[in-house]
Amino acid sequence: FRYMNPDENIFFCLLADLPDSDRQYNSNDQKTAENARARINELNRNHGERFCLFLRERTLNKSEGRFGGWERKRGAVCELISHICNQNGSSCFGGDFLKDIKYVLTLDSDTNLSVGSVNELLSVALHPVNRPVIENKRVVSGYGIIQPSVKTELTSAYKTGFSRLISGAGGADSYAGAEFKRSQSLFGSGSFCGKGLIDVRLFDSLVNGKLPEGIVLSHDVIEGSIMRTLCASDITLTDSTPGNTVSFFRRQHRWLRGDFQNLYFLRGDLLDAFSKYRLLLTVLKHSSPVFSFAVLLLGCFHLFPNGAWLFVLAFSELIIPCAVSLLGFFFSGAPFACLRFFSKAYSLLLQTLMRLFFELSALCRRAFLTVNAFSLSATRLITKKKTLEWTTAAQAERLSSTLGKYVLDSAFGNGRLGVSYFRENTLRSLCGLAVFRLSVNIRRAFAPNKRRRRGKAQAQRKAKKNACRARRRYVCLL
Repeated sequence: FRYMNPDENIFFCLLADLPDSDRQYNSNDQKTAENARARINELNRNHGERFCLFLRERTLNKSEGRFGGWERKRGAVCELISHICNQNGSSCFGGDFLKDIKYVLTLDSDTNLSVGSVNELLSVALHPVNRPVIENKRVVSGYGIIQPSVKTELTSAYKTGFSRLISGAGGADSYAGAEFKRSQSLFGSGSFCGKGLIDVRLFDSLVNGKLPEGIVLSHDVIEGSIMRTLCASDITLTDSTPGNTVSFFRRQHRWLRGDFQNLYFLRGDLLDAFSKYRLLLTVLKHSSPVFSFAVLLLGCFHLFPNGAWLFVLAFSELIIPCAVSLLGFFFSGAPFACLRFFSKAYSLLLQTLMRLFFELSALCRRAFLTVNAFSLSATRLITKKKTLEWTTAAQAERLSSTLGKYVLDSAFGNGRLGVSYFRENTLRSLCGLAVFRLSVNIRRAFAPNKRRRRGKAQAQRKAKKNACRARRRYVCLL
């Protein structure tokens, strides 16, 4: 980060929490803190006094009955900004420069900055048109948060077969579901995904102390609605993507629970009417796999052609965007006679069809995740238990990639559905069994396979050697 943005007015702070525990203090906590402080001191010696550590002590999390950082990531950002504005925190090591900070750029550990991106975000925030105007404790014009575009990092996108599948060619938008550009263009306000530039004083006056404790899991959506978010789509950050289906579906489940729990803010006057409408729209979009699966089940009880039309209707949300994307590329004016066009068209077509096939096979799993997340959120909001349950992306990624039972259980519903739908004759039964076979083996197909990669590398080396031999023989003949 320092080398990519070497400006003298840019400083760096590491927000860290000790792991959750049944006790407030553990025997190795002191050693961990001392090691972190030693690393911060080393950075300051090498690069000047530009780094600090904000390490919080554990507090009792009443909803889980364990000790951990207060309100997790949201609490860390709130306490840091409160410390900057009021100098009332004792968890900061170093950082005498914090009292002069005007803006905070929040990033995850797997987020990468591009060259000069911080200065670009600051220039957008300081533009007179974008300066926030507050009336009745609300931002009525301007913006308090600048949200850059977030893309998938190329090394992460090509790490495994599954990451290539869900990332698209060259890395697609990881947070495409937030629809930053569309919301910004239509309504003049985008969505905050947790990685953006925040006005410190404005956040302290409008957000700190206003949100209830033990409720907010997806805090970025609520904070972005209160402070108004500007989508700076021409400024790009890169982020990692899940490398296997286990971490992918765990992340989706966490996002679903956070968005469902945000329905708590439909009551009260903390959010305006438009922000509440966007919360409902997000939940409705999350519910589409459930309705698609219900229509698909309904089609199982109808004969051809009514069952086929219901099948098309169930998958229309997946088929229509795929068709529009392909048609838009084929009619984009690219020269059809050019070999480069056909190579691009082939890769795009293959990638789109593979992604479509994966979404079709995972429909049952997505519907189950949605129903499970909604029921868990509703139950936990009532009981006030485990409302802040959180599995980080790094923890989910470290899970074993050979969890066959997990994948078999998640795919078995799709297989049964395929067999029941194509039950009319032999051909349809075979198609249904093919869907079942794909569902069972989809994890195996997209999991990293060292033996397969090693064999592919050997084949590539052999092909290069043969090409070199042929080239030498051709030169000798000349």
